[in-house]
Amino acid sequence: MRRAWFDRNLLPYYLAWIPTTALVAWWLSGGGRGVGFGVIAGLFFGLPLAAVGAGLRFMCRALPLRRHRVQHTLTAVLVAAATAAGLWTALFTLVVGLARPLPAARTDGLAFPLFSVGLAALVFALLYHYLVEAAEQVVRARRAEDEARVQAGEARLRALSAQVNPHFLYNGLNSVSALIGAQPAAAREMVSRLAEFFRATTAAGRRESIPLSEELALVRGYLAIEQVRFGERLVVEERVDEALWATLWPPLLLQPLVENAVKYGVSGSIAPVTLELTGGLEDDYAVLRLRNGFDPEGRLAPGTGTGLSATRERLERFFGARAVMTVEAAVGTPAVGTPAVGTPAVGTPGAGTAGAGTPGAGTAGAGTFTVTLRVPREALR
Repeated sequence: MRRAWFDRNLLPYYLAWIPTTALVAWWLSGGGRGVGFGVIAGLFFGLPLAAVGAGLRFMCRALPLRRHRVQHTLTAVLVAAATAAGLWTALFTLVVGLARPLPAARTDGLAFPLFSVGLAALVFALLYHYLVEAAEQVVRARRAEDEARVQAGEARLRALSAQVNPHFLYNGLNSVSALIGAQPAAAREMVSRLAEFFRATTAAGRRESIPLSEELALVRGYLAIEQVRFGERLVVEERVDEALWATLWPPLLLQPLVENAVKYGVSGSIAPVTLELTGGLEDDYAVLRLRNGFDPEGRLAPGTGTGLSATRERLERFFGARAVMTVEAAVGTPAVGTPAVGTPAVGTPGAGTAGAGTPGAGTAGAGTFTVTLRVPREALR
């Protein structure tokens, strides 16, 4: 209750009553009534009326100014203000008459001027409260709009994350079906690893963000599954700067990119293909780059683009509009394990795993597919 009467929005209102009460006291001290009477009577009249005016804020909230009810509302609040001013003026003059601090001749004629002052003060209070209420409504509307925008963004992220799991399940089941007939033992091992991987991804998918180190662990788990199927045809290199390991990223952000690299790079080539994942800081950006070889003459299954579009949108929604994802495809480039001109490798030199330069990974006429994620440093968490 104390907070309702001493809200910070009421401070300008109470301050406005200081000169108002002073003017009333100055007027009451005239006519031979004396300064003492003017000050005491002015305070006695002004301060309680200020409290009554402060209480009118509840009436303003109960009777908001609606476009189709403005006339009725204004009539109601003005009648209430006039009634309050009249009752308080009558009570004030009654007390003065009974107390008789001065001869009746000096106090006669105070009722109407005091009523006029009280009515004007309460009308001012009503205007003030309606203006404050309008400003608060604007603030509440903006806050609600911001909350709705955030909730919509979070819902969109959840929807995009939900697209990732079916995408992975589809690719994983395709891998199992490819092994069942020719390598049943490998198929059983892959199913077991798939179950473990799904447990890990389900737990990660419930969180809004995970450290990059955990995201990389999920990537390794998936690639371990795929290596059961492809064996030596899949060569993995990972060089990610430790400075990025603790930074937070959307869960399973890299998953669709790695799946595409395996699906369109490894499965479409009969020669070993290197999948290179690098990461580090470049100028004012944190950069993750996934590069894989592919056979331009191989038989590539048509894609839907779900993985790339979902990754791009999740990246922008999580880190902001300055976070970008670029996709490049080139034919006849150097071996995947060797940086091409103008595209330096990111990370610590020499940190790659064994398998770089595997024969067949970058033969003449081979292609490379590169996906690069760039996030401004200030957007990292």
